[in-house]
Amino acid sequence: MRKLIDIVNNEKADKETILSGFKQLDRLTKGFRKSHLIYIGAGPGMGKTTFAVNLAENITMVEKKCAFFSLELSAEGIEKKFLRINSDMKIYIDDNPAPTVSEMKKKVKDLKYVDCVVIDYLGLIKPEIKGADRTQEVYDISRELKRMAKEFDILVICTSQVARYEGMPKLSDSREYGTIKQDADVVLLLQRDDFTLKNINNINHDITELIITKNNYGDTGIIKLKYNSETHQFTEMDN
Repeated sequence: MRKLIDIVNNEKADKETILSGFKQLDRLTKGFRKSHLIYIGAGPGMGKTTFAVNLAENITMVEKKCAFFSLELSAEGIEKKFLRINSDMKIYIDDNPAPTVSEMKKKVKDLKYVDCVVIDYLGLIKPEIKGADRTQEVYDISRELKRMAKEFDILVICTSQVARYEGMPKLSDSREYGTIKQDADVVLLLQRDDFTLKNINNINHDITELIITKNNYGDTGIIKLKYNSETHQFTEMDN
């Protein structure tokens, strides 16, 4: 009986697993899952939008459907600057600059079915009710994103801006530290040494470290990525 239950559970897990397209990330996280909330934190200009688009592309290349809410860039800008031409990709781009979570949920519902929602970025989501305390607003927004993931049984990936720092970024560097720590299933941070170590010589400007700093269902660790500024694409390096 236990063996049969294990088989059923494994089959269910395989169906719910969403691969990022980065093999080392998928090995450590054991794949993303529907109903999970993933945060990607990075300082300004470090590539959080590019990485989010890369994830959306990779996810849709294996017969998944994705809704991409671009709160900062226009849909045309995303399509021209980032998206690789591929007829197999199923990405719906919405560029409403300041939606509420309720408005995004309505769009997702109208799409009938999506596997993944990517939002760029948390700081531009409009609160349902304007409050005096931004920390409380962000808390409420993050809670609603988690509810959206569970209600629609989808993966929700949201980028978040992290203040500039010196050296290795930490989860506490995020402006929404408490909320992210509480709500996220996985937290990823992007670090580029040419942004953070200004006075060090011989820095490789193409290398970005993807730091898995929280992972409820797998391992933490660091993955080295190479960034191609011409194609706006991150690729894995051998660690």
